[in-house]
Amino acid sequence: MIMELMDGNLEDLIKDCMQKNGSSNSGPFSQEVTLDILYQIARGMQYLHHQGLGHGRLKCSNVLVRTHNSDSIEVKVADFGYATKVSKKAMYRTGSGVETIGQMDVLDFAQIWCAIASGVLPDDDNDDWSNTISFGEHGPRFAIPSERLSPEVEGLVKACLNSVARERPTFEEICHLLDHIRAPKPTYLEPQKSPAWSLKGMFENILNKVTNFWRHKPLSKCNLAPMPDLSEADEAQQLRHPRIVQFIGFSVAKNSSMIVMELLGGDLRRLIDTRMASMKEGGPFTRREALDVMVQIAEGMAYLHKQGIMHRDLKSLNVLVVAQSHPIQVKIADFGISKYINTQSERRAVGTGFWRAPEVLSALRDGITQPTYTSKADVYSYGMTCYEVLTGLFPFDGHPRSDYSFVLSGNRPQLPKYVSDDVADLIRRCWHQQPEQRPEFLDICHKLRSLMKAT
Repeated sequence: MIMELMDGNLEDLIKDCMQKNGSSNSGPFSQEVTLDILYQIARGMQYLHHQGLGHGRLKCSNVLVRTHNSDSIEVKVADFGYATKVSKKAMYRTGSGVETIGQMDVLDFAQIWCAIASGVLPDDDNDDWSNTISFGEHGPRFAIPSERLSPEVEGLVKACLNSVARERPTFEEICHLLDHIRAPKPTYLEPQKSPAWSLKGMFENILNKVTNFWRHKPLSKCNLAPMPDLSEADEAQQLRHPRIVQFIGFSVAKNSSMIVMELLGGDLRRLIDTRMASMKEGGPFTRREALDVMVQIAEGMAYLHKQGIMHRDLKSLNVLVVAQSHPIQVKIADFGISKYINTQSERRAVGTGFWRAPEVLSALRDGITQPTYTSKADVYSYGMTCYEVLTGLFPFDGHPRSDYSFVLSGNRPQLPKYVSDDVADLIRRCWHQQPEQRPEFLDICHKLRSLMKAT
């Protein structure tokens, strides 16, 4: 068997680093490098499980490394000789009884985490590494280096070491949580402290190196409200979640304004169109891919609603895709921008076409330029966005967009037969005619996660 050449394995690297450190009081890596290594392992295991395979022998010696420098370590999961179906029952038993290979992989991942954080490796003489953990009143026998872990990191490790196997997180959930833990804190650049032209030059320099302008609206087309105070800017700074696009900063000048956000690979609609171009039948994604994208969007929306922010224009064009991500990672964009703009056109243009909820369309039909907009209208738009994800089609494609009565009379897009009844039922609840009958995003997340686990 010939495979790519790496520098060595993670176990040997940990030993070498601990020897160089010369102290048992510090781990082998910095916290940033530790989290990066773990994220790479979790992503690799997420891919394996996504393919229906469990590893079964995940440990430091089966993780290969390539060291670029002390702050950049590339790792890859190896030794698939024992890989088997992720749902297969494992031979080992813990306090909860027989477990699946996938559940044992999460347990093994937690041991790797503890080893990386502490530099203390499990019993090398025990071939079945997972047997080195015993469960009882005091939890796992393997020591958790709590003094080197933040509370949120320690909580995730303990969740992975849960003696009840079915309550351990999946690698998809682990990746989502690590995304959040690793997310950088954005920077707000206060325009009052520097001339507008210098801020513009600063942002253009950022654009050329690490980010892009997400929106740039000439002020000749709208009336700029007074510059928001620092408390409002701080609110924007605090919006940090792995499923929403990261705000970096903004600048306001006399005739222009700029918002700088993280650089991503493109929008979900483009990915859908690319997939559909090569499809002879069916939707753009597999069932698991579609459910994963849907739950990621729901998680982002649940976070925004918890912060008191409504999107008002949710659709696939406003969902961005992380470049070269596999499985697909998406982030919600175009939210919260209107709070900094005082323009009647912004307030009238609530939503897009048939993504708008019936109550919004009804108000617009009756000439109400500023309709009451609730969180349930976002849920309706989410249902239409899910229709795009599942079918690759636009809602009511080809139907006149000015014909609001078509939606107000209760018409909805036709879900194809390949969409399972449980998923179709959830979508129909999301685009229910009565807002109070639509679910909350937290309920949607719970339902989708349960469907993914059953897939």
